[in-house]
Amino acid sequence: MLSFIISLSLGFVGGEKLTPRQVPLCEDSGCQKLFQGDGECVDTEELDWSSLSTRYDMAAGTPGHEVCTSSCNCQCLKKLTCPMASKSCAKKKGECISPTSTPPTGWYYGGFLCDKKYKCKCYLQCKNKKCAKKKGICLIPATDEIPVGYKMLGPCNPKAKCYCYVPICPPNDLCKQGGGLCYGKGMAVPPDSKYLGYCNKKSKCKCFKTTIPPPTPTPAPTPTPT
Repeated sequence: MLSFIISLSLGFVGGEKLTPRQVPLCEDSGCQKLFQGDGECVDTEELDWSSLSTRYDMAAGTPGHEVCTSSCNCQCLKKLTCPMASKSCAKKKGECISPTSTPPTGWYYGGFLCDKKYKCKCYLQCKNKKCAKKKGICLIPATDEIPVGYKMLGPCNPKAKCYCYVPICPPNDLCKQGGGLCYGKGMAVPPDSKYLGYCNKKSKCKCFKTTIPPPTPTPAPTPTPT
């Protein structure tokens, strides 16, 4: 497999060398999912060969071109993953994550490596019982995307810089039954929306129902007889 990848890195397909303009972009069309989130489409022409064995699991093989959009120098490789059963990390109910992977939302670095060879870090989940009771979610604003319609309530874990975010306007059954949604301070109400009333007067949450009809499908043009 390595010799095949080397030939691709030189830009050869079927014995012919491709010019730069002929080389298509390397894009994922199923590679990541094929290896359960650990697959990556690699442009072998731009690959740093010195890091090949330290970044990718060569024993996993390569499935071919059908999972990457390129048909010449792009290959699907499996990124090296960290040990699933790291005793030190499991003891803290954490997850061992490689430096090339993204930790789950709401997880923070625990402060130690669970695999020194591949520099895998142990991540711990940020949880808070008081936040959960208020139907909130613990997030780390430095790395996590804060959902639209949520506001910060307080800390979940100050040391980890993790905070509790709760809905600005809690769900309202009457508003929902009327086909509306609750909007509060800082939330953008869609244009041409109809005001249905308050969801919660104390929190100044109002119910709006959008009046914009769904787009009408455009009929296909009738073929002109020749």
